[in-house]
Amino acid sequence: MAAAFSCGRLSFKRAPTELYPYLHPGKSALVLLDDTELGALGELDPRAAANYDLPAGTVVAELRLAPLFKAARQPLCAGLPKYPAMERDIALVGSADIEAADIENALRAAAGPLLEQVKLFDTYAGPPIAQGQRSLAYALSFRAAGRTLTDTEADAAMENILRAMEDQFGLKRR
Repeated sequence: MAAAFSCGRLSFKRAPTELYPYLHPGKSALVLLDDTELGALGELDPRAAANYDLPAGTVVAELRLAPLFKAARQPLCAGLPKYPAMERDIALVGSADIEAADIENALRAAAGPLLEQVKLFDTYAGPPIAQGQRSLAYALSFRAAGRTLTDTEADAAMENILRAMEDQFGLKRR
């Protein structure tokens, strides 16, 4: 949504239960536009859903759109890239307590300027992953400005990412 408005980067982090007691503590998130909190979304806490005769698993959102509209700019159109992107996937295993947003921020910092896009495409917890741990899988897109990226450059960025994930969070490649 933020990309459509050309207004910044959306990110998500765990919603504090004291601010959003009606949301399920493990299935809810704050919605941030850069560093501005827009609100929260997630599954209703089962007790809240029962109080209103709503089915279990009901999802709700409470968002303030004024900051989004205030930050919106005229979308910029750009031509298609002349040089191809290089796609890599990475799955990381570690503590389920580490927020995916923190991992993504560290991943972006470790990858350097060649990293164009990061997408979390899978989260898994269960056998054979140890209890209290989870696997997060990301699709990474690398591109060099004005030239074709080499495998060696992408491999170096991936090594930097793996080293940073191990050092900062104790995450291992799955």
